Amino acid sequence: MKLGQKILLNIIFIIAMLSSASIFAITYSLDKLQQERLKTSEVIFAKSLSTKLFRDVIEGKVSAITSALFEEKKLREEKIEYILVFNEKGYLLSHTYLGTMPREILKLHSNFREGEKYRIKKITSKGLFVFDIAVPVMEGIKEVGTLHVGIKGSYIENLLETAATSSLVVISIVTVIAVFLSLLMSAAIVSPVNKLNAALIKVSRGNLDAIIEVESKDEIGELGVSFNRMTADLKSFRDNLSSAQKYTESIISSMVDALIVINPDATIRSVNKSTCDLLGYREEELVGKEFGLIFAQNETAAEIAGAVLDQIKDPALLISRDFRIARINNAVIEMLGMKRKDIIGQCCYDVMHNSKDICHPPLDKCPILEGVQENKPCVETHSYFDEEGNQILVNVAAVPLADRLGDSIHYLHITRQVNKKGASRDGALEETGYLAQELKKYARQMAETIEQKLIFDKTGLEKMAESGSVRNLEVQYKTKNGEKIPVSFSASVIQDRDNKLVGIVGVARDMRQARALIASLEKSTNELRDLYLDLQNTHEMLVQAEKMTAVGQLASGVAHEVRNPLGIILQGVNYLEGRLSNGQGDISEALSMLKESVNRADKIIDGLLDFSKFKTLELKPEDINSILDNSLVLVRSQFKVENIEIIKELKVGLPSVLADKNKLEQVFINVLLNAIQSMPNGGRIIIRSHDKRSGEEKPGIARMIKDNFRAGEGMVIVEFEDTGIGIPEENMKKIFDPFFTTKGQKSGTGLGLSVSRNILQMHKGLIYAESQAGKGTKITLILKTSGRG
Repeated sequence: MKLGQKILLNIIFIIAMLSSASIFAITYSLDKLQQERLKTSEVIFAKSLSTKLFRDVIEGKVSAITSALFEEKKLREEKIEYILVFNEKGYLLSHTYLGTMPREILKLHSNFREGEKYRIKKITSKGLFVFDIAVPVMEGIKEVGTLHVGIKGSYIENLLETAATSSLVVISIVTVIAVFLSLLMSAAIVSPVNKLNAALIKVSRGNLDAIIEVESKDEIGELGVSFNRMTADLKSFRDNLSSAQKYTESIISSMVDALIVINPDATIRSVNKSTCDLLGYREEELVGKEFGLIFAQNETAAEIAGAVLDQIKDPALLISRDFRIARINNAVIEMLGMKRKDIIGQCCYDVMHNSKDICHPPLDKCPILEGVQENKPCVETHSYFDEEGNQILVNVAAVPLADRLGDSIHYLHITRQVNKKGASRDGALEETGYLAQELKKYARQMAETIEQKLIFDKTGLEKMAESGSVRNLEVQYKTKNGEKIPVSFSASVIQDRDNKLVGIVGVARDMRQARALIASLEKSTNELRDLYLDLQNTHEMLVQAEKMTAVGQLASGVAHEVRNPLGIILQGVNYLEGRLSNGQGDISEALSMLKESVNRADKIIDGLLDFSKFKTLELKPEDINSILDNSLVLVRSQFKVENIEIIKELKVGLPSVLADKNKLEQVFINVLLNAIQSMPNGGRIIIRSHDKRSGEEKPGIARMIKDNFRAGEGMVIVEFEDTGIGIPEENMKKIFDPFFTTKGQKSGTGLGLSVSRNILQMHKGLIYAESQAGKGTKITLILKTSGRG
């Protein structure tokens, strides 16, 4: 569609929209006019007639009323359908109907509400279409009857149709004029645009002398000026292009980095001086030769991969994308008892499982497929069979080896034999975490060595064309005399207007000095990192030591300065309680409160001392479930008062822990009291106990467990999970700090969890919390097993 047609259609659309809006507005206005007509002219007529007839209505002069009604109806025959008069009791005194009166008319009478001056009602029934106007017949302020005037609906509609027709005629005339003007305006706009288009066609054909005569000063005129300026600039640019090309060639020849341009057929098109200097070739010795000539890639991809596989002690395979085995190490031959030639080129599922199809659930999951889907190392448990038919249970780990173009080249596959007793087909075993780590160590090395071979042939260049570029690929250039030089190679494709590959530009930077510098920097960085970690640990230890010193000094001062006066106060209270008679209940209650407060202060001092002083533990093998039950008995009354439900999920037959029973009871009670106080409206506490081995923990606490437990060491875990108000995220790091509390002075000292953590540390165990505001809190305690049953 041409521009002029678009402009015209848009203007016509706007006119149509405005016309539609005008028609709607006229319709709305006519409806309002109808209502105003009835309210003004016809209501005034009805009121005037009611005033004229009020005395005849009072006196009941039916003949006089009837005569007056017919007289008025005759004068307004074209618009009045009927006139009715009711007395104050609702009896019809007179009307203008000559025939049978419609039932709807007889039902019209009703008394007016106070202050109501008239009523208008639309009546449509059995061919009757009127606007009934009712007004009261008044004697002073007293209503003595009702007058009804029926205005013909056809009369009102005729008036409205006449007004609407006139409006539509006006709108139509305006629309036709607007369309005509739109045609003229469209032609005026399009004409200079057509001139501009013709000039553009000339320029596109190489005629840079084409100009546009600017006849207006509007936006199109400004566009013409810009076009003329553009053609002048293009002409100047064309004149300078030749010298710029020579200048660019001069820059390329003076580049420090080695630049090479490659044809789509993988032959060298051109090189700069730095490339010749680096490789020792003359330019004519390189141009037209295969691109792979300058790279130190004498080994095949499989040979390169084999060198990496030989570093792996576990059975390792290099598997192609069609599941065929491309390379193996000696450990695979030892595991299967087969010859290398009988393994290479075969499908992995055929050799390993004697199957004709890819591994799939429910028996064995294929780790290669899992790794491709999740794009990360995948570990599964498989059953292999040796030549004698014996089952070999192994963990298998696989990872896709992708080149820098994003294509999966091969899959690295490592197996590790496990004991049949400890195997599980539902997930990885304990050793699989270490197996996956070993897999990652070799995967990147394998992928890089393989992609170096594949990228420097015609197939690799075609892949590069699809991806657009490669960046900082570490490869080796091979000089004319055979020397290998490490370089960082980057390349980008050159495409024509049809996105067809024209060539590839590659830049290589000599990395010999950079590698030496990087090695030196890495060494310095590692030393600095070790120093930083040591400094950070020392800082944390100093901060903690300073905190403990401050708390210890505070506890010592409290013990000397507060405990003795408290003891004297307590003795005085006990003395006064002994001297009181039975009738002095108020004094007795006050003394009891005073005694309770003194005991509370004494407990705070005990907490401070427990926190700041290392007390000798009485360690012996204990049943953790028994200690939990004893602790629950001590706070059982609190559960009933606070409406707390206790759910116990304690594992039977847990190994014993080497612990101080009294200290652990103190920890459990602290945790339970905190949970109770977090549920002011009642709730539920779930208490769990179970055991596991170090190394099975979730990632969030791996570092803490690593620092306190040896790999495979037995642990007993106790969890307290409540449905309370939870702990806000900003407070989670503070809950084990001394004196930190959100409960106020009446509910706690802020020492419960601090003391509990100290007790767990004395036991060489752990305590940590998980919580969300409004979703409850979970406290987990981890203790070492005693090594006994």
